[in-house]
Amino acid sequence: MQIYIKAQDEKAWKTIKKGWRQPTKLVGEGDDAKIVEKPDTEWTEEEEKLSNCNSKTLNAIFGGVDEEQFRRISTCTTAQEAWKILEVHYEGTESVRVSKLQMLTTQFELMRMREDESILEYEGKIRDIANQSAALGDKIPQNRLVRKVLRSLSSKFKMKRVAIEEYKVIDNMTLDELIGSLKTFEMNEEA
Repeated sequence: MQIYIKAQDEKAWKTIKKGWRQPTKLVGEGDDAKIVEKPDTEWTEEEEKLSNCNSKTLNAIFGGVDEEQFRRISTCTTAQEAWKILEVHYEGTESVRVSKLQMLTTQFELMRMREDESILEYEGKIRDIANQSAALGDKIPQNRLVRKVLRSLSSKFKMKRVAIEEYKVIDNMTLDELIGSLKTFEMNEEA
């Protein structure tokens, strides 16, 4: 969703991060002075641009959610307000997010490839955890993914793992490169 909003306009994402408030003005003098919302007929050109950006961003959010999500945010008047509601609903509060990340980290660390599992099945599990972690704001670096896969391969990949560790620069290898190499090895072993 973040990429979808940024694709509308980079200012759209800034509207979510910084927020937008109805322009105000000071009415009265001295002790009687108070701050009131400005009628839109008195807005400056810049205030109109910011309001328009908020409306476009809010519209993009509304258009990017299903009916159930829309019911949650339909009364929101700012993009930031709608985003925060969706964020809490899907990621939870900060403490829930941290707990989810801890569970994913534990899952990631304990994961091992089963003997009857193909490299593509195992890759799918690794990528699922990596994607969930990234969605919660903690992207797992490529070199960590590569090292994890190499450490946790089933015994049928032992020779290939040793060869990769000895002859390739693992820190510069992507997960796609590793999986491609392991897939080729697996196909040759099955032939």
